[in-house]
Amino acid sequence: MLRSRPPRDRRLAAHVERLWWSEVDDVAEAETILPTGRAQLIVDLRGERADATVLQGPRSTPSEIDPAVQRRAVGVALRSGGTAAFVEVPACEVADRFVALDDVWSTTAQLREDLVGSDGPEEAFDRLERELVERLAPPADDLLPAAAAALAGGRPVREVADAIGLDRRRFATRFAARYGFGPKRYARLRRFERALRVLRSDGPDPLAVVAADLGYADQAHLSREVREFAGVTPAELRRVPAGAPTHLRRGGDSFKTSPHVEPTMGA
Repeated sequence: MLRSRPPRDRRLAAHVERLWWSEVDDVAEAETILPTGRAQLIVDLRGERADATVLQGPRSTPSEIDPAVQRRAVGVALRSGGTAAFVEVPACEVADRFVALDDVWSTTAQLREDLVGSDGPEEAFDRLERELVERLAPPADDLLPAAAAALAGGRPVREVADAIGLDRRRFATRFAARYGFGPKRYARLRRFERALRVLRSDGPDPLAVVAADLGYADQAHLSREVREFAGVTPAELRRVPAGAPTHLRRGGDSFKTSPHVEPTMGA
């Protein structure tokens, strides 16, 4: 069973995409989660590990899901830049890393105890929302969200930096602290995310058309970017089934990504 819902408390809506719950008796196929540049909070509910509550920083690389964690876990999928609302650590310091949540939230023992003892997904979601609201400290309203939106829409980094009145170096430093990556890599990740949606949709266009529509230089450029972020070619991305929009199911040797395995779940 995989359940999810958006946050019900409006104060969380700008920072949290959704809360999720996974409870599976038997995981038949390995899955790889593709990067979206966003962070997650993950709590392994099986009660077998002391380090079972983690912050998964914004990711820019694919990683294999740990089947053991899938068996019973709950988590929070944050929006881009969402870590800044809940932890003081700059997002760039946890990007592409797993960090014990105790390291950024002091103790989480009571939270995990409550979640382990929860009576199903809805109770766990409510408990998580209360915790998030208690820790919520929205970043000061500044120009970075508008800059992130402009980058996601395909505007060049130099143009965005000029528009908000920052030199490129200062802009890159501030942006990475909030979003986990420099502006250029962030823009590439968001474009890859758009490509992912197109490539996995019904009746996809030829790759050359997809590349042109999304602002890649050519089909070869699209292929290189997909290979870097997904670990597979665009053709393989279309062919391999998805367990979720950003997941790839690995049946046998249908494709190979990085051999590194980390206890992730994914949005």
